[in-house]
Amino acid sequence: MGLENEDLIDPRKVFVYEFINQPAGKSMVKEIIGDPTTGFQFDLFTDSALHLYNEVLKIGELLQNDKP
Repeated sequence: MGLENEDLIDPRKVFVYEFINQPAGKSMVKEIIGDPTTGFQFDLFTDSALHLYNEVLKIGELLQNDKP
């Protein structure tokens, strides 16, 4: 991709927040601390993405099994 270290964001200089839905329409705000080696970890986003991915796999299997 032609990127160099200077092109990357330094996670120590960025503030990142995750908004977590709570009951009764409330939200909790959680600061996500970045790591210079691994970046930012978004647990809720990762869980949601994996859930959607697994649903797509199941739908694909169902569609594949329905073909004559």
